[in-house]
Amino acid sequence: MSSITTSVGLISGLDTGAIIDALIEAESGSVNRLESRKTNYETQQGALQSLESILLTMVTSVNSLNNASTFSTETASTNPNASISVSTTNSTVTGDYSFQSVRLAKSHAALSRGFADTDTQLVGEGTLVFGRGGNLDREVLLSELNGGSGVQQGSIRITDRAGNAADIDLSGAYSVNDVVSAINDSSGILITASTSGGSLVLTDGSGGGGSISVVDLAGGSAAADLGIAGSIAGDTLTGSEVYTVTGNFALTQLNDGNSIHTASGDDLRITARDGTNIDIDLSSAVTVQDVIDAINDDTDNEGKVTASLSNGRLILTDNTGESGTLSTSDLGNAEVVRQLGIDNTASGNTITGDKLIAGIDSVLLKNLNAGDGVTAGVISLTDRAGNVASVDLSSAESLDEVLAAINSAETAGMVKLNLVAELDAAGTGIVIRDTSGSTSSNLIISDTSGTLAADLGITIDAAETEVSSGNLNHRYINKSTSLSTYAPDGGAVAAGSFKITNSAGAEATIVISSTDDTIGEVIDRINAAGIDVTAELNETGDGFQLVDNSGGDGDLIVEDLNGGTTSFDLRIEGTGTEVNGKPTLVSRNAVVIEIDAEDTLDDLVTKINTNASDFSASILDDGSPFSPKRLSIASKRTGADSRLYIDDGGLNLGFAATTEGRDALLRVGGSTGPLVRSSDNVFNNVVGGLDITLLDESTTTDSVSVTIDSTPIKAALSQIVASYNGYIDGATDLTRFDTTNNTRGVLSGNSTVLRVTTRLNSLFVNTFGSSTDTIRTLSSLGLNVGVNGKLSFDETTFDDLYAEDPEGVEEFFRDTTNGFAKLADDTLDALTDQFTGVFKINNDSLASNIESLTARIDTLNARLELRRDRLILQFAAMEESLSIISSQQQALTTLSSMQYLSANGSGG
Repeated sequence: MSSITTSVGLISGLDTGAIIDALIEAESGSVNRLESRKTNYETQQGALQSLESILLTMVTSVNSLNNASTFSTETASTNPNASISVSTTNSTVTGDYSFQSVRLAKSHAALSRGFADTDTQLVGEGTLVFGRGGNLDREVLLSELNGGSGVQQGSIRITDRAGNAADIDLSGAYSVNDVVSAINDSSGILITASTSGGSLVLTDGSGGGGSISVVDLAGGSAAADLGIAGSIAGDTLTGSEVYTVTGNFALTQLNDGNSIHTASGDDLRITARDGTNIDIDLSSAVTVQDVIDAINDDTDNEGKVTASLSNGRLILTDNTGESGTLSTSDLGNAEVVRQLGIDNTASGNTITGDKLIAGIDSVLLKNLNAGDGVTAGVISLTDRAGNVASVDLSSAESLDEVLAAINSAETAGMVKLNLVAELDAAGTGIVIRDTSGSTSSNLIISDTSGTLAADLGITIDAAETEVSSGNLNHRYINKSTSLSTYAPDGGAVAAGSFKITNSAGAEATIVISSTDDTIGEVIDRINAAGIDVTAELNETGDGFQLVDNSGGDGDLIVEDLNGGTTSFDLRIEGTGTEVNGKPTLVSRNAVVIEIDAEDTLDDLVTKINTNASDFSASILDDGSPFSPKRLSIASKRTGADSRLYIDDGGLNLGFAATTEGRDALLRVGGSTGPLVRSSDNVFNNVVGGLDITLLDESTTTDSVSVTIDSTPIKAALSQIVASYNGYIDGATDLTRFDTTNNTRGVLSGNSTVLRVTTRLNSLFVNTFGSSTDTIRTLSSLGLNVGVNGKLSFDETTFDDLYAEDPEGVEEFFRDTTNGFAKLADDTLDALTDQFTGVFKINNDSLASNIESLTARIDTLNARLELRRDRLILQFAAMEESLSIISSQQQALTTLSSMQYLSANGSGG
């Protein structure tokens, strides 16, 4: 049950609570006056903070005007309907440029033969292998010709023997193959272009009796640079050799692009005929000349052996005059002797090396069969008409030499055989076809000496019209192959660790760090693990493999650790299978799809898309009434490196390229400007710091104008104007005094506001820089203080001056001594510094006053509370006294009544 309270005295009947409140209120005048003063200080404090916050927005803009990047922002514009888009970078240089989008990049795609349907017709059991690399027609760029001097762009005129002429524009040619295609695709002449060794060959098919003639047009030199300028009264014009090794050839161009594999320390040992061992470190060699210099300048050499370059081969000459054997050998884990072609036996005091490069668009024979090469010799050819030829290929080093020799083979009676030798459709092998149409004899190809025909897989003695080598397994992944593009998606192999468990249960953790750059370093780390697992290059030329030699009963297992992807990226994650009686894990830079006997096209599409992340498979319906369903395999990347080969292992899937992977080409400058290439239509920092993206192909040039973009400067100035005017508006309102209504702003008469306003006004009307500067005032840049004290910004005035003198404008703002940004920063810092600024000092003063008043108010309130307590006690005491008096009065009244009753009773 709650109690009832009241401030009304029970005896007096007085409202003591109201009386006490009135008394306290009467005594609270001092507190109220102090509270009013405190509130005024707090209002001033808030008002000053609002003005300071406006100036702080100005600080950011002033800092921007002191930043070099504000004055180095460029903008690029192109002509209407340009075939390129342009963006600038931090290093873009102003100026006018011209570019031509010569061609767009394309991805490689191939289409199979037709199938009746996708879900019932069986593909056939077997293995489908496809990937990038391994092609036997390696592209040679025009820039690689003539010792790296390249070929001048231009047009040529070719006249066949019948007198027909064609003008051929080679300005868009980037590779030798582009030149060959341009000639073969030209109309009006019967000329076929091809290559032989390091030369171009033109073959006349017109049947005329004149001469083949090739001339340059418009003062160009393309024909001369290609080695085909001139004329000949015959059916074949063989150009001069324009593709041969010179000292400035990069090592990455040698050995079919496989370079050389060096190791830590010395790599090559040359033993002179006097027994001296000359150990040479080739790790810093970049070019062929670097190798030659490293040999000749080695401190152990002292002129005993001279290295030189002749006819595209390294020559080692012993100068000791002794009778020992001149020899070469690899040191450590290096593999440079064979790759440099100097693994031959010396003849006297000389080792003559093998070819360092193959012919144009060809490969070296030593890199076939996964690098095992061939044993050259003499082969015997018999076409179906019975014509027999003996072809000596004992000195052949390049595949194009083999093909050319077969194509030109003649009988002893000078009868040309009816055989055509060329690359197969996949580009990974060769095919020999009989064109005689006769059935008089079997097609026969055999080795007379050596094993070249057998090594190339072309031996035959059968009633067939052709023989195919199958995939010749060109070695294009070796120990010097970079890890930066080896992962299945074409990216870099991730650094990390993985565990190898051999069949005997032994384990080893392999750590691949970010400093490991090549396949060779991975192989070395695995081989150093000591668990009877050998890492070596694989047998298909496209990767490496792990072979378990431990002889255990378990599995060979490789698994990533700590959530990494290193072994997956290296393509060795998983469980090994038995190869040649040993558990083996094979890493291939290719996709291997096992096709089961019951698989359909739909099944094959699913398998490819599941296992080939960098390729896509789909079904194309060509609309034909019979077998309209075709399998399409396409690279997800564009560029020349997207070119893929497809080996169906004899399943007769009939794949043919629908689009060839090619790089985008961009001409820089005018019609004779150089061509640059990109795999994805994007050219970064191509010239002057510009990034170019091709949108379409064009036969005309696009103009690009790069100018300084003043937008960041004007944005900073506009913000300064807005901040300044915001401050003026705020200060005017807060310091106002209305004489009519006799009202004033909270900061009326405040000296801080007046002082800040004066300093800001002085800043914006000041003269900056030195007397020699051309720009010294903000007004010359379009910033003016009006009659209302506010700033205005005329952008037209600024634009005109900036276009005339951008360096002067930047100097005006960024001069480290008297520039506007420097002085403005000093001024604003003096006003807004969080420790010593004018606003901070004033705020601290107000805060001190507020604190002091708060203390005094608290003291007075405490006294008033004591006074209230005393009054409450006094009124309580009064009520108690009144209660006693009342009680006494009641007692007296009772006593008086008793006396009266007693008196009256006694009287009755």
